[in-house]
Amino acid sequence: MMMETGTSALSDKQLDQQIGIHTGGINMNTYITDVNPPGEGGHIVLSGNNLRTLLFLSGKCMPDKASKLFGLYVQILKNANLDSPQKAVQILQEMVSEIKNDVSSSGTSYVLKRIRARYSVKGFVDEQMDGVAEAKAMEFFLGLAREHWGTLLGRLERMRHAILGSAREGMILNLTGDKKVLSLISSDVREFLTKGVPLIPELDSGSLETSASASLQDFATTSHPWVMPAMDVMSKDAPVRDEMIVTPTKVSYVGKGGLLYDLGEQVTGSATVAAQYLKHGYLYENIRLRNGAYGAWTALASAEGTLVLLSYRDPELGKTLEVFDLAADDLLEDATSGVLAEKGSPAITTAIIGAIGSLDGSALPPDEVGWESLTQWLKGSTVEGRQKWRDEILKTQASDFTDFAQRLKGWKQPSIAVVGSQFAYDEYSATAGYPPLEIVANI
Repeated sequence: MMMETGTSALSDKQLDQQIGIHTGGINMNTYITDVNPPGEGGHIVLSGNNLRTLLFLSGKCMPDKASKLFGLYVQILKNANLDSPQKAVQILQEMVSEIKNDVSSSGTSYVLKRIRARYSVKGFVDEQMDGVAEAKAMEFFLGLAREHWGTLLGRLERMRHAILGSAREGMILNLTGDKKVLSLISSDVREFLTKGVPLIPELDSGSLETSASASLQDFATTSHPWVMPAMDVMSKDAPVRDEMIVTPTKVSYVGKGGLLYDLGEQVTGSATVAAQYLKHGYLYENIRLRNGAYGAWTALASAEGTLVLLSYRDPELGKTLEVFDLAADDLLEDATSGVLAEKGSPAITTAIIGAIGSLDGSALPPDEVGWESLTQWLKGSTVEGRQKWRDEILKTQASDFTDFAQRLKGWKQPSIAVVGSQFAYDEYSATAGYPPLEIVANI
């Protein structure tokens, strides 16, 4: 709404024009992350109580346009025209349609979120805000916008007031540029920080106190206020179960995941090497080549202690789950008597190279370098912790694969999520020996 309805001074088209003329684009996104305890900075399974939940406005511009960029930030945050019922209905209709289409065409990401929602608060919140649950929520708000606009508008206004009245300590300004650029925009930055924020009119007198609270808790050491309410809802809305989301698609998106590590346990970099080996070896050969799926993945989340096995555009739902169930045995055989057990195994070297490649990726553009640095700081990730993870990857040996395979063989609380058609569900359910799937949504 804030980005698409214009402001008190600009129509929606005029706002778009101003953004196009003076900037390289402005975006608004939510960001949620687990936070490492102070002094840790590494990869341990976290309690899930410590989260950072933020709303980011991000943009880029030439140095001489910095004041324009900051001015647009203020306009969007402070003066967005929220009282636009027709625009709200249009936005919500588009969101519902886009989510439903996305579930059908990119179901793997939704399967991953459904599974992770069962094992951590962060995973649950992610799924609520950007998963199948989001479609249900948007349909509810669409009905509210059509039938009870005043109620929805009141909620939107309260949300804006909460954003603008949040504690000063919770506001973060992250700048990326070379030394010359940062020097050129310093006066614009100072102007924005002293006069642009805080943004609520009654706070513009110069006081840095806020209407919400005088100070912000340190959520690296204090439980986030969303945690307890989320845990109460998780038992009902995201229980550990085998489920299917039915959608009109000719292929399925299949996932199975569970806990490999216990709370507080260290996850080493070698785990990601083993996960890479599974992805490019056993899963590729059996799901991509033999079963005819378009792809197969592993998704390891060290903060949650989970591993999820996934397939993409998969014609063989039942056979893929069988492949997932035999993954641990195959990896254990390779690690104890197969190609991984050989001295100086080239298979291990290849897996290490793949893990380092996934870790480093390609060179990032400047704006993404700044964002990566910021997110590392928000998570409490340290240089020492990242170097330790890299060293553990490089030192991976056959025994690490054995440990990973044994953990996978003893998966704790494993569960399944599938996005697929009613036909795929009926065919699967008619086959003896497969675990039953519960249809939880029809998108």
